[in-house]
Amino acid sequence: MPDRIIQTVTTTSVSLASATGWTARTGAFSGSASVNTTSQQIELGCTVAGPQVFASIGRAPPSSAPIIEYRARLSSLVSGGGASDLASLQVADALAQTTLVGVEILADNTARTITASAAGTAVAVASVAGGQGWARMVLSGSLARCYAGVGSGGSQPTSWTDLGTVTLASGHLAPWLFLLFQANRGTSTDLTATWTSISYAEIA
Repeated sequence: MPDRIIQTVTTTSVSLASATGWTARTGAFSGSASVNTTSQQIELGCTVAGPQVFASIGRAPPSSAPIIEYRARLSSLVSGGGASDLASLQVADALAQTTLVGVEILADNTARTITASAAGTAVAVASVAGGQGWARMVLSGSLARCYAGVGSGGSQPTSWTDLGTVTLASGHLAPWLFLLFQANRGTSTDLTATWTSISYAEIA
Protein backbone atom coordinates (compact mmCIF):
# COMPACT_ATOMS: atom_id res chain seq x y z
CA MET A 1 0.00 0.00 0.00
CA PRO A 2 1.58 3.31 -1.00
CA ASP A 3 2.58 5.95 1.52
CA ARG A 4 1.40 8.78 -0.71
CA ILE A 5 -1.66 10.79 0.21
CA ILE A 6 -4.78 9.15 -1.21
CA GLN A 7 -7.74 11.31 -2.14
CA THR A 8 -10.65 10.86 0.24
CA VAL A 9 -13.94 10.84 -1.67
CA THR A 10 -16.55 10.50 1.05
CA THR A 11 -16.22 10.53 4.84
CA THR A 12 -19.25 9.51 6.88
CA SER A 13 -19.87 9.39 10.62
CA VAL A 14 -21.49 6.23 11.97
CA SER A 15 -24.47 7.25 14.08
CA LEU A 16 -24.89 5.67 17.50
CA ALA A 17 -28.25 7.34 18.07
CA SER A 18 -29.79 3.93 17.36
CA ALA A 19 -28.65 0.41 18.25
CA THR A 20 -30.27 -1.04 15.12
CA GLY A 21 -27.85 -3.30 13.27
CA TRP A 22 -25.47 -3.72 16.19
CA THR A 23 -25.08 -7.23 17.63
CA ALA A 24 -23.26 -8.20 20.82
CA ARG A 25 -20.87 -11.04 20.03
CA THR A 26 -21.15 -13.88 22.52
CA GLY A 27 -18.47 -16.34 23.56
CA ALA A 28 -16.87 -18.03 26.54
CA PHE A 29 -16.89 -15.69 29.56
CA SER A 30 -18.23 -12.86 27.44
CA GLY A 31 -18.70 -9.53 29.16
CA SER A 32 -21.31 -6.86 28.51
CA ALA A 33 -21.49 -4.88 25.28
CA SER A 34 -24.07 -2.35 24.17
CA VAL A 35 -24.75 0.89 22.32
CA ASN A 36 -25.67 3.76 24.64
CA THR A 37 -27.91 5.71 22.31
CA THR A 38 -28.25 8.64 24.74
CA SER A 39 -24.49 9.21 25.07
CA GLN A 40 -23.96 7.84 21.55
CA GLN A 41 -21.12 5.56 22.52
CA ILE A 42 -20.28 1.87 22.55
CA GLU A 43 -19.89 0.58 26.10
CA LEU A 44 -17.92 -2.56 26.92
CA GLY A 45 -17.43 -4.17 30.31
CA CYS A 46 -15.49 -7.14 31.67
CA THR A 47 -15.90 -7.78 35.38
CA VAL A 48 -13.83 -10.00 37.61
CA ALA A 49 -17.01 -11.44 39.14
CA GLY A 50 -18.05 -12.74 35.68
CA PRO A 51 -15.39 -14.07 35.32
CA GLN A 52 -15.74 -12.03 32.14
CA VAL A 53 -12.58 -11.69 30.06
CA PHE A 54 -13.85 -10.05 26.91
CA ALA A 55 -16.76 -8.12 25.48
CA SER A 56 -17.49 -7.20 21.87
CA ILE A 57 -20.17 -5.71 19.68
CA GLY A 58 -20.28 -5.34 15.91
CA ARG A 59 -22.27 -4.62 12.81
CA ALA A 60 -22.02 -5.18 9.08
CA PRO A 61 -19.58 -2.62 7.62
CA PRO A 62 -21.44 0.40 6.22
CA SER A 63 -19.51 0.33 2.93
CA SER A 64 -18.08 -2.18 0.48
CA ALA A 65 -15.79 0.31 -1.30
CA PRO A 66 -12.59 -1.22 -2.74
CA ILE A 67 -10.54 0.95 -0.39
CA ILE A 68 -12.12 1.83 2.93
CA GLU A 69 -10.81 3.56 6.03
CA TYR A 70 -12.20 3.27 9.56
CA ARG A 71 -11.47 5.56 12.50
CA ALA A 72 -12.76 5.55 16.08
CA ARG A 73 -11.90 7.20 19.37
CA LEU A 74 -11.27 5.18 22.51
CA SER A 75 -12.88 7.73 24.81
CA SER A 76 -12.35 5.71 27.98
CA LEU A 77 -10.33 2.70 29.12
CA VAL A 78 -10.49 1.99 32.84
CA SER A 79 -8.67 -1.12 34.01
CA GLY A 80 -5.82 -2.52 36.04
CA GLY A 81 -3.44 -0.82 33.64
CA GLY A 82 -1.52 -3.84 32.47
CA ALA A 83 -0.44 -4.63 28.92
CA SER A 84 -2.99 -7.47 28.85
CA ASP A 85 -5.88 -5.03 29.33
CA LEU A 86 -6.93 -3.55 26.00
CA ALA A 87 -9.60 -2.30 23.63
CA SER A 88 -9.64 -2.88 19.89
CA LEU A 89 -11.16 -1.87 16.57
CA GLN A 90 -11.38 -4.91 14.29
CA VAL A 91 -12.69 -6.23 11.04
CA ALA A 92 -13.90 -9.75 11.70
CA ASP A 93 -15.51 -12.68 9.91
CA ALA A 94 -19.11 -12.43 11.07
CA LEU A 95 -19.72 -16.16 10.69
CA ALA A 96 -16.63 -17.53 12.41
CA GLN A 97 -16.12 -14.45 14.61
CA THR A 98 -12.45 -14.60 13.62
CA THR A 99 -10.42 -11.41 13.70
CA LEU A 100 -9.10 -10.64 10.24
CA VAL A 101 -7.26 -7.49 11.20
CA GLY A 102 -7.45 -4.88 13.90
CA VAL A 103 -5.82 -2.20 16.00
CA GLU A 104 -5.40 -2.87 19.71
CA ILE A 105 -4.86 -0.06 22.21
CA LEU A 106 -3.30 -1.40 25.38
CA ALA A 107 -3.74 0.05 28.86
CA ASP A 108 0.02 0.58 29.17
CA ASN A 109 -0.18 3.25 26.42
CA THR A 110 1.03 1.12 23.56
CA ALA A 111 -0.76 0.02 20.39
CA ARG A 112 -0.34 -2.85 17.93
CA THR A 113 -1.88 -4.72 15.02
CA ILE A 114 -3.82 -7.93 15.55
CA THR A 115 -4.83 -10.78 13.26
CA ALA A 116 -6.44 -14.16 13.84
CA SER A 117 -3.04 -15.75 14.34
CA ALA A 118 -0.75 -13.14 15.87
CA ALA A 119 -0.35 -9.76 17.48
CA GLY A 120 2.13 -7.27 16.10
CA THR A 121 4.88 -5.55 18.03
CA ALA A 122 3.50 -3.09 20.56
CA VAL A 123 4.51 0.50 19.81
CA ALA A 124 4.58 3.21 22.48
CA VAL A 125 2.03 5.98 21.82
CA ALA A 126 2.07 8.40 24.74
CA SER A 127 -1.34 8.76 26.46
CA VAL A 128 -3.16 6.68 23.82
CA ALA A 129 -5.18 4.94 26.54
CA GLY A 130 -6.01 8.20 28.31
CA GLY A 131 -9.34 8.99 26.64
CA GLN A 132 -8.07 10.87 23.57
CA GLY A 133 -6.64 7.84 21.76
CA TRP A 134 -7.76 6.87 18.25
CA ALA A 135 -7.51 3.72 16.14
CA ARG A 136 -7.38 3.83 12.34
CA MET A 137 -7.36 1.16 9.62
CA VAL A 138 -7.09 1.50 5.84
CA LEU A 139 -8.24 -1.65 4.04
CA SER A 140 -7.37 -2.35 0.40
CA GLY A 141 -7.73 -5.83 -1.05
CA SER A 142 -5.50 -8.18 0.92
CA LEU A 143 -3.70 -5.38 2.78
CA ALA A 144 -4.55 -3.38 5.88
CA ARG A 145 -2.52 -0.44 7.13
CA CYS A 146 -2.99 0.29 10.82
CA TYR A 147 -2.41 3.41 12.88
CA ALA A 148 -2.94 4.85 16.36
CA GLY A 149 -2.89 8.45 17.44
CA VAL A 150 -3.83 10.89 20.17
CA GLY A 151 -6.19 13.78 19.59
CA SER A 152 -7.25 16.69 21.77
CA GLY A 153 -10.65 17.73 23.10
CA GLY A 154 -12.35 14.96 21.19
CA SER A 155 -10.81 16.00 17.87
CA GLN A 156 -8.89 13.56 15.70
CA PRO A 157 -5.08 13.38 15.83
CA THR A 158 -3.09 15.69 13.59
CA SER A 159 -0.44 12.96 13.24
CA TRP A 160 -0.55 9.19 13.42
CA THR A 161 1.81 6.44 14.54
CA ASP A 162 2.13 3.80 11.81
CA LEU A 163 1.71 0.36 13.37
CA GLY A 164 2.48 -1.45 10.13
CA THR A 165 0.83 -3.15 7.19
CA VAL A 166 -0.86 -6.53 7.61
CA THR A 167 -1.33 -8.99 4.76
CA LEU A 168 -4.48 -11.01 5.33
CA ALA A 169 -3.81 -14.72 5.48
CA SER A 170 -6.81 -15.45 3.25
CA GLY A 171 -5.50 -13.06 0.60
CA HIS A 172 -8.70 -11.01 0.76
CA LEU A 173 -11.42 -9.81 3.09
CA ALA A 174 -14.11 -12.38 3.77
CA PRO A 175 -17.51 -11.84 2.14
CA TRP A 176 -19.28 -11.76 5.51
CA LEU A 177 -17.70 -9.03 7.60
CA PHE A 178 -18.34 -7.36 10.90
CA LEU A 179 -16.88 -4.08 12.06
CA LEU A 180 -16.13 -5.09 15.63
CA PHE A 181 -15.31 -3.24 18.85
CA GLN A 182 -13.87 -5.33 21.67
CA ALA A 183 -12.36 -5.04 25.14
CA ASN A 184 -10.22 -7.68 26.84
CA ARG A 185 -9.46 -8.00 30.56
CA GLY A 186 -6.14 -9.62 31.41
CA THR A 187 -5.70 -8.47 35.00
CA SER A 188 -7.72 -9.15 38.15
CA THR A 189 -9.46 -5.77 37.96
CA ASP A 190 -12.77 -4.81 36.38
CA LEU A 191 -12.38 -3.25 32.93
CA THR A 192 -14.62 -0.83 31.07
CA ALA A 193 -14.10 0.80 27.69
CA THR A 194 -16.07 3.20 25.53
CA TRP A 195 -15.72 3.90 21.81
CA THR A 196 -17.09 7.04 20.15
CA SER A 197 -16.67 9.14 16.99
CA ILE A 198 -16.74 6.21 14.57
CA SER A 199 -16.34 7.14 10.92
CA TYR A 200 -15.49 5.59 7.61
CA ALA A 201 -14.09 6.98 4.36
CA GLU A 202 -14.47 5.61 0.85
CA ILE A 203 -11.17 6.28 -0.88
CA ALA A 204 -10.11 6.53 -4.50
